[in-house]
Amino acid sequence: MIKRIKSYLIQLNLTEQFISLIAVIMLAMTILITVFLNSQVNNFVDMQMYEVIERSQNSVMHRYVTSSGNNPEIFGYSDPSISHFIMDSNQEVFSNVSGEINPLLIEYLRNKGLSQNVTSQNYKLPTHLGSELFTVTKINEETFVVTTISATYQNEFKNVLSRTVFYILLVILLVNISIILLWVFSIIIPLRKIRIYIDQVGHKNRKPLDVNRNDEIGEVANALVAMEKEIAQQEQAKVEMIHNISHDLKTPITTIKSYAESIRDGIYPYDTLEKSIDVIIENADRLERKAHSLLLLNRMDYFEDEAIDAFSVKMMDIVSKVILSVKVIRPEIEMITNVEDVTFNGSEEQWRVCIENLLDNALRYAESKIVITVNEQGLFVFNDGKHLDDDRLSKLFKPYEKGTGGNFGLGLSIVYRIAQRIGFEAKAKNVDNGVLFSIEKEIVEKKKKKSR
Repeated sequence: MIKRIKSYLIQLNLTEQFISLIAVIMLAMTILITVFLNSQVNNFVDMQMYEVIERSQNSVMHRYVTSSGNNPEIFGYSDPSISHFIMDSNQEVFSNVSGEINPLLIEYLRNKGLSQNVTSQNYKLPTHLGSELFTVTKINEETFVVTTISATYQNEFKNVLSRTVFYILLVILLVNISIILLWVFSIIIPLRKIRIYIDQVGHKNRKPLDVNRNDEIGEVANALVAMEKEIAQQEQAKVEMIHNISHDLKTPITTIKSYAESIRDGIYPYDTLEKSIDVIIENADRLERKAHSLLLLNRMDYFEDEAIDAFSVKMMDIVSKVILSVKVIRPEIEMITNVEDVTFNGSEEQWRVCIENLLDNALRYAESKIVITVNEQGLFVFNDGKHLDDDRLSKLFKPYEKGTGGNFGLGLSIVYRIAQRIGFEAKAKNVDNGVLFSIEKEIVEKKKKKSR
């Protein structure tokens, strides 16, 4: 049963779910009014009727005691809904009822009065005698007064009270439903705006998302807007990236082609044959490095969800090899190393790619020196170049971002992705007299703290 209800609710939209909830609440309220309120009203009406009987009966008894004989004036104002019967052990009956009295009723009331042991007692007539409420009160040992109240008067009072309570509850229910509906629509309307906004993704003339809220829905809307801006920036960066790649590839290809055609014609563009061929080889190496970066980034996307191989590599050896291969790029830059004999998780190829890209970036911007530090906390590469803008720092490790004087905008992105994959975190910050890039163990430490 519960599964069927759950399956039914899942198929409804949010508006239909709220309407169903309101219908269930109204049904529950109706049952509550019918079952519980009715009995409470009956008890309250009976209590009020007995109080009316008591007040009227006390007045009659007071006048009866202070008067002489059976004087009709002792009944005071003749209320047609209230009947008084003064009876004694001699079977005499003195009443304010005009007209014929049912002898069965007199017999029943007399028996109740004579059998009663207390001074006053409340009763209810059986159905065949009218179901009226009555009270028997003894005046003395031989005389007692019986007062009945009309069932019609009782029912009218009950109906008035029930209608009043019903109208009050109905007003309360309608107010609550109105408040709930306003709240529901305050949720549904922005959700529909968000859905329309998502459906129109990619449309040029779509309306901006206007959800002015500070709750979770507002947070979702703001996140969607921020995500769209981020995607737009990424797309723009991709377009610029393709343009930059095309330009960067075109230059070495054009150089290789022009030098090769000149050599074929017996002309050496760079003084000698060997020097001209060296230019061709240098530009071919540039093409190879660019192609390698693109393939590496694509391969990382492909293997993102695969299990990480558990390797442990000595950083001192890798740093030494990379320095030997890159220092020829700018031999005038002093490279200072502070490398401890530590091992890090990851493969030699992964760390080699990270260090090569960090040093390649540092060599482009360093003015006189680069400091490479490796310790238990991670790998740190400092260069004494100019400080980076805060906006540039926040985007350095994003793909397709090309810095001032940079080539591809892929190198630091590759570093960031590899670092994440092996459990490290790539960072960059401005420090005294330069910029510091690092690959630190902070992510690993955070995971350990969470597991504790």
